[in-house]
Formats: sequence, C-alpha cells, structure tokens
Amino acid sequence: MTDQRALTSPNGLLADFSKIGDWVYLLERRTSQRPASQTSPSLIVLLAWLDASPRHTRMYIAHYSLRHPAARIVVVFTNKVHLFLHGQRAQLRRLQPVLDAIVAAQPASWSDLGNSMTNGILIHAFSNGGAMQLACLLRLHATKYSKPLSATMVVFDSCPGVATYRRSVAALTYSLPRQRILALLVGSIVVSTLTLLFGLGILLRKLGLRDNNNSILRMRSDLMDYDLLCTSTRLVYLYSHEDKMISGEDVENHMAEARRKGYNTTNERFHGSKHVAHAFTFPERYWTVVEGTWDERTIGMGNGEFDTSYF
Repeated sequence: MTDQRALTSPNGLLADFSKIGDWVYLLERRTSQRPASQTSPSLIVLLAWLDASPRHTRMYIAHYSLRHPAARIVVVFTNKVHLFLHGQRAQLRRLQPVLDAIVAAQPASWSDLGNSMTNGILIHAFSNGGAMQLACLLRLHATKYSKPLSATMVVFDSCPGVATYRRSVAALTYSLPRQRILALLVGSIVVSTLTLLFGLGILLRKLGLRDNNNSILRMRSDLMDYDLLCTSTRLVYLYSHEDKMISGEDVENHMAEARRKGYNTTNERFHGSKHVAHAFTFPERYWTVVEGTWDERTIGMGNGEFDTSYF
C-alpha cells in the first residue's frame, strides 16, 4: 500500500483528510451549514474492500463529499496484514476512532434526531473485507455500550458472501502486484497458505476441535443480529451474479434471512458488472438506488419505493 503520510500531503489522494488511525482517515464537514433536516447524513463511513487503495475509492469519496458536504466522512482501508496477522484486540484498537465518530453521530434519544450531530449514519461496506470490518465495529460497540449500533442505512456492495476455497483464492489474489514475477511469487504464497488453512480447518472440524461456525459465517450472522445492529437500519444489497468472488445467491440468502429477522431491505442485482465494480459499470443506476433509498429512509416515504426523477 501507499505511504500513509504521503496520502494526506497537499498533493496526496486524501489531501483533505486527516489520519485518525492505522489506514483510517477522516474528512470533516466542507460547509458550516447544518445538514438539511432529514436529508443528508451527519456521518458517512466507507469500509473499503481488502487491499483497496485510495485511488480505487476516489469515485465514492467524490460522490459523497459533493452530494453531502455537511457530512463527516470516515474511510477505512484494510489489507491482508490487518485481516490475517492482527489479533482481535489490535483490530478493535485500530477501529476505535471509527467507533468514536459513530457514537458521536448516534442520537441519544428520538428527540435528538434533528440535531446537527445526529442526522443519521450511512455505512457503505465493500466485499467481505469491508463487511468483516463492519462486523468488528458492531461487536466493539455492543461490548462497550451494551446496546446495538443505531445506523440509518447500511449499503452492502458485493457482500456478504460465503467462504469457499475457489472464491477465497479469487478474492485474495484480486489485487496482486502488476509485475508478473512478483505476482506469481505472491500468488503462490497466498494459494499455498490458503490451501493449508482450509485443510487444517477441515481436519480440526473432523476431530471435533473446531466448530463449523468460521469467521465468515460469524460475520454474516453479526450483520443481521438485532443485538448488534438495530432492526430499524435499512439494509441495501448491491451485487451481480457475474461476480466471481462473491456469489449473488449467497448475498440473496443473507438478505432473505435479514428480512425474516425484521430488517427492511432493498436490493439491486446488476448484470454484467464485476466484483465491487457496479458503480463504475452502472453509475447512474447505482447511485439512484443508494441515494433514493437514503431519501426514502430519512424522509419516510414508507412504501418501499423511491423517486428517481431528480437523478
């Protein structure tokens, strides 16, 4: 990944951001005006996919910063070191600044919903890497405050999926170095390690030394656990069946289970777009769903549909 210090330099990709944690960045409000009542979120949290670079996320940052200038924006980048080598305590410590921003933006009571600091929270998670960071945030919040996190809307882009060997290899080799020799070397290490881990997991489960609830299954469960995430949160699923890393069927199964648990959901299935590329392939359609659902949720149209005429 790029040098973190260079990113926030005057010519860096995140020049307007301040670094608040290990690969965690904050963009403060770009206007002194309060967020328009029931329209713009007070906080937007972007949880990038595994090994995403700031260059990859520029489109999403640009959209949200232009459309919601009165919102604070937190961006969290995650790499393989964070995901596989850091223990849970280190992960929680890394995400603490994100949790602090979320807690500041949550309403203390229903009477605070119009307050400039509590105008709603929009969380946008990409792929299983971003979804796992969200699950970690939910557990951290529940542990510290003994109540579920109150977000207005969560967007799941290309997630949550189920871990299979083939799809895990595809996901972990998605962002290999461009140099052919280095890519082959790193790729062989990743595949060998993954093969070993999958084989070891199978052996331990057969011996009764590990349960069948692996980290991905726990993540999927956490994302629709009403003890961790308020059921008033609207869940938005954006995915495609052409995605070679996350099965569209797995996403739809999660959505169906979330509905059974009491969550309101919105989904958009794209045709022809690849993993975390739906906004690049179909930008107007993508943002119509995101912003239209946000406006429906906050303005309270209440019929499960939204007006797209202004896009």
